[in-house]
Amino acid sequence: MFFVGAGLKYAAIENKLNININMRDVFNTRKFNVTLEDETFKYVVNRKWQSQVLYVGITWQINAKNDEMMKRKVKTDDNMMNEDVF
Repeated sequence: MFFVGAGLKYAAIENKLNININMRDVFNTRKFNVTLEDETFKYVVNRKWQSQVLYVGITWQINAKNDEMMKRKVKTDDNMMNEDVF
C-alpha cells in the first residue's frame, strides 16, 4: 500500500497569521486487494478507503513578539548573569 500526502504553510501579517493546508492521499491510491484461493473456496477482498482528506488550519498569534525584541531580551539577561553581585 502506497500513498502520498502534501502540505503547505504560509505565514502572513508579520508572521502573526499562519495558514496550513494538508492533503492526504493526493493521488487517491490508498487501497489494497487480497485474493486467496484453495480447492474449496476463493476469497477476494478489494478495499478502498475514503482517504482523500483536505485540512485547512488558520492560526493567529495574539501576543506574538518580534524576534528582534526576543534577541535583545536574551542578550540583556546574559549580560546581567555575567555581572558579579555582592
